[in-house]
Amino acid sequence: MAELVNQEDYLLQRVKLFKNGEDAGVFDLSFLKEVVFVETIDLSGPRLIMTFNDPDSIIRDDMNVKERDVLEVRIADVWERDGIDQTIMFVIWTMPNNGSMVTFNCMQAHIDLLKRPAKESILFTKKPVETILKRLAPGLKYEVGNFPAIEDYHLLPGERPTRLLRQMAKEKGGLCFYRRGKLVFKKLTELGKTKVKHTYEYDNPIAKNQIIHFTRANARSVIKDRVERNIIGWNMVKGIVKSGKQTAKPPEFVSVSNMPTMNRLLEIPCPAIDFTTLGNGALMAGIPIALKWNIGKIDAPIDESLPVKVVIGTVAHFYSTQKFFTRVKGVLPL
Repeated sequence: MAELVNQEDYLLQRVKLFKNGEDAGVFDLSFLKEVVFVETIDLSGPRLIMTFNDPDSIIRDDMNVKERDVLEVRIADVWERDGIDQTIMFVIWTMPNNGSMVTFNCMQAHIDLLKRPAKESILFTKKPVETILKRLAPGLKYEVGNFPAIEDYHLLPGERPTRLLRQMAKEKGGLCFYRRGKLVFKKLTELGKTKVKHTYEYDNPIAKNQIIHFTRANARSVIKDRVERNIIGWNMVKGIVKSGKQTAKPPEFVSVSNMPTMNRLLEIPCPAIDFTTLGNGALMAGIPIALKWNIGKIDAPIDESLPVKVVIGTVAHFYSTQKFFTRVKGVLPL
């Protein structure tokens, strides 16, 4: 497809194809039907889902786009808040066809590398988190909290580095995720203490940031019933070691025996709210936002049953036919 130099849109500004590291053409965004850019507080993203109309098979045949090709995508909401302006590399995982419609399911390139099985063993003996991140995901910027180096970790041939990073995050009570050029490894409570830059309101037509629709799962008790356990480990010297927390809960035997690590296994994010708003590229995973829930009661104008502050766990920026919306899933500590 011919490159349109001055083409500007609501969310995607350019999609360039690379094959074997070489420029192989630019997609004509006039054929774009919809796109979803998803950011998460785990290693399941960032993801990009794009659907193009390809009636003349230009994408599939002329450009010969295949799985594992690389796309250089410039994402910017220049017509809205101008809250994002990023050029991100994505790897095409699958590209199913539905008649003339082609959907690209893509993963951010650095996360794609972390999901490839290791070819050799790597041992980390009581190494700091940042040292492990630099070894497994070199060349990035790192935003790491304060975590003690008390456990040993190893990556075996055939294992995916993301599996090791998920294990580390779980045992250290933290979150590991990629956010706009940085690999973040921090606790949810630490993320929640950063400065709030956005406040969203419900049922206030004059508010700058309005919540269009929301749902709340109210599944906290179900999640607690599943994850709250009396953590028990085994130490070669001390024998049976118990965490000391949730001692009345059912026992669960784990492979670690350090008390701090065992206690942090109970620290997980819990879904708090799910809402949709007008598109705002400044909303990204791992940042706190304030919420205000207006109701039409003179004596009690605020619904206090809903959370007043959450950390964004998942955010999906959706564009289709000149419409740009953002869906936010907020989380809180369990």
